[in-house]
Amino acid sequence: MRLLKVLVATLNLIPGLVGGTTANFDFEDVQLTEDVITLFPDVGFGDTSIAARGHESARCKIRPGDIGWPSRAEWAAFNKTLGGNLLHPVPPESACYPGLYHNETQCDFLLGPVTQTRFYLDDPLTVLTTWPEGDTCLADPDPQGNCTHGGFPEYVVNATTVRDIQLAVNFARNRNLRLNIKNTGHDFVGRSTGYGSLSVWTHYLKGIDLISGYSIGEYQGTAVKIGGGVEAFEGYNLMAASNITFVVPGAFTVGAAGGWLAGGGHSGLTSLLGLGSDQPLSINVVTADGKFVTADVNTKDDLFFALRGGGGSK
Repeated sequence: MRLLKVLVATLNLIPGLVGGTTANFDFEDVQLTEDVITLFPDVGFGDTSIAARGHESARCKIRPGDIGWPSRAEWAAFNKTLGGNLLHPVPPESACYPGLYHNETQCDFLLGPVTQTRFYLDDPLTVLTTWPEGDTCLADPDPQGNCTHGGFPEYVVNATTVRDIQLAVNFARNRNLRLNIKNTGHDFVGRSTGYGSLSVWTHYLKGIDLISGYSIGEYQGTAVKIGGGVEAFEGYNLMAASNITFVVPGAFTVGAAGGWLAGGGHSGLTSLLGLGSDQPLSINVVTADGKFVTADVNTKDDLFFALRGGGGSK
């Protein structure tokens, strides 16, 4: 079995996948253009030489109900630029509470067989740790009180292209909104969620390729290219099919890029091949100004260094 270096690419607001001269995934080729910005200026790119537009003195991010929170018409306009990919989900457990979202069948499912499914992994809102959510809407056969939104994001961008991520980053920056990123929600310190935030859901940025004859810096050999929504089990499947080994998380449903990578990236192969943050050869990323860039040892090497273990990236 061959041991490979990983051409890790995560298409997150943090890492995004690429590999030097390798071909982009289809979702990487769909990027934000000036004609969209002309129609909806709130998604314009940032200027890295100055503070965020209009928010130089702002101490806190805007929350629902605050002056300056986008109106329904503005959220609708934002959704239009996203091609309908803006979600406004409610906690699934609201099905257990009296009111508009009550659904006895759904509640029974959440109280029982849900733990044997991928329901929460594939849900755009929830995460796998309850404390960041605020425990304000729990599944209960006899719920007391009301179900509230708690610590969940207010809106979610179902990112299927680089363009979606750029739109989310730019809109959040220009309107002074809190921004977070989520794949499957494996983050025990709560960075995959946040009250009143706009969430970038990278779960469906799938793509994983084996690349032979890759060369960059001092590395020459085979590499693996992955998208920001790839989970560890998809890496294991490629290893089994190709008789190769590369570093991914030990838990099958943890994302193989994003927070796991930027936070260090422990796995069962750490003692042999190093941490996840040791593996990237090149990273495609949407930066805070909304630009889609490549970071590696030859291009933006300072950013490349920062992305590999400079702390959690969510």
